[in-house]
Amino acid sequence: MAEKSTNELHDKAFELFREMVAKSPTGRGGEQQARAAYMKAEAFLAVREAIQSGAIKPSKSDGPALTDCCAPNLHRSHPYNLVSQRFGDLTKVNRIQQWLDKNPTPERDPEDLVSRLKDAFPELSWDTPAINTARAIFPQYVTR
Repeated sequence: MAEKSTNELHDKAFELFREMVAKSPTGRGGEQQARAAYMKAEAFLAVREAIQSGAIKPSKSDGPALTDCCAPNLHRSHPYNLVSQRFGDLTKVNRIQQWLDKNPTPERDPEDLVSRLKDAFPELSWDTPAINTARAIFPQYVTR
């Protein structure tokens, strides 16, 4: 039995490694990719075993999920990063969206909203375009 699981681990790791190499810009793989492939294969097989034993039950997520991409060239608190798996925080997105719903952009002085947002959320360093981006993308991540 141990031999079968070891072979299965090797096969899964090789499959993941091959995918990583195919997606890399150079088309080459190295030790880091091989290690990552083995770690992912071990995690996959562990989850599969837990599902088969009944320890966990697979189910479809009912709520919003974070995106699998981010904008590393932008600040961690940028709206694109707040909804990403790498930097995201749906609780914070909910709080910010509720605040934005209660505080519409003033027609005469849109920069006034920037200063009020900074008072409410000091960790955010947003300008008017970032606020507009948040208004556009946050509603699909908010649970109401």
